[in-house]
Amino acid sequence: MDTKIELFNATLNPSPTTGTDTSRRTYRGWSLNDDLEFNFPVDTNYVTGSNLAIVIKEGTPGVSLNHKWQAVVTLNSGTADTYTAEYVSSASANVLTDRILTISTSGQIHSVAITGGALVSVILTRITASSNEDGNDIKTYLVAHRTTVSPAATSFAGRLGTIEAKMRALFNEQTNSNAPWITAGNTLLWVNTCKNDLALENYFTRESLLDWPVSGQIDLRTELPDMVQVFQDKGTCLRMDDASYTNGLEVYWVFDQMEWTEYRTDPSRWDDPYPYNNIAWLDRDSLNLLPDQAVEISNGIKLKNSYEPIDLTGEGDTGDPGVTPPTPAPFDMLYVYYGLWCAFQKESRDGTVRTNKAGEYLGLYQAEKARLLKKKAPRVVAIEPYI
Repeated sequence: MDTKIELFNATLNPSPTTGTDTSRRTYRGWSLNDDLEFNFPVDTNYVTGSNLAIVIKEGTPGVSLNHKWQAVVTLNSGTADTYTAEYVSSASANVLTDRILTISTSGQIHSVAITGGALVSVILTRITASSNEDGNDIKTYLVAHRTTVSPAATSFAGRLGTIEAKMRALFNEQTNSNAPWITAGNTLLWVNTCKNDLALENYFTRESLLDWPVSGQIDLRTELPDMVQVFQDKGTCLRMDDASYTNGLEVYWVFDQMEWTEYRTDPSRWDDPYPYNNIAWLDRDSLNLLPDQAVEISNGIKLKNSYEPIDLTGEGDTGDPGVTPPTPAPFDMLYVYYGLWCAFQKESRDGTVRTNKAGEYLGLYQAEKARLLKKKAPRVVAIEPYI
């Protein structure tokens, strides 16, 4: 697993300069003896005995010339080991190439075994090559550390477990081993909060059968406690056939309170779209129906509404409701991006800042949500959200 180094520290020696190339890519330009220091904790899922490495994406206008890197490496502030690697630049100018510099020996640094959570410190320096030295600055576009890790641990089965594992792998939470943000509790909270956000976008819909009371008034919060909103488009409220009503289905238009007030005070509109005595309107959380009925009609109204599915509990095996989000599996990265947005916000509040990561994952979440919500939602009655 490769993890980009975000933070570098200057030493008493000269540091590389920064610049932008003709493709508007930023880089650091390394002259001879320039150096920088950086630290990283070893991934908690580190495979014992495997080696660490530094990955350097570099380029130079020099053609077939030599340059050399040196890494002085310490483990948990112990005694340093020094590793070097010399490279020959491409036969063409400014070709970006990945260089791999191993910074351990048989899973050890200065004969001390590397373990998950240990702190590695590196001073990276451009030193003199053995011959045919490249006189140009070596431009580095990326410096990362490479670690061999076992699959990310997860607290759950099924899709929820896969979502959590992806969060852990992308967040690389070992960068702050004292703040493991992606816990089982946080994963559940973030996935359920993401589901809640989708519910408020009216993503989850259904048709609900309700009894038509004699009073003609239905308390929707009692009958549909998980309701978010009532849909207002034609055909979303139907009177169902029953023994006392032989004309089959009847389409009702659901008005909000303002529309209803305008409608009932304007007789010229009573035949458009439907007669005055064939009306449903919403007053806060109550659905009011005309005409009144002599007796209650069981399942007399079919109403289309949006709702919030029950929360995931994290319990159960693959396929069980407790670990299966109520959205199509191909969109599970939606929950991953949402969780990473939350995790990076927590990390930044703790004083560890990785450049704009929270904003990056918020943007990815919003883009993925837009893909999921690509179909235009039906018009809804303006009521206060349930959630």
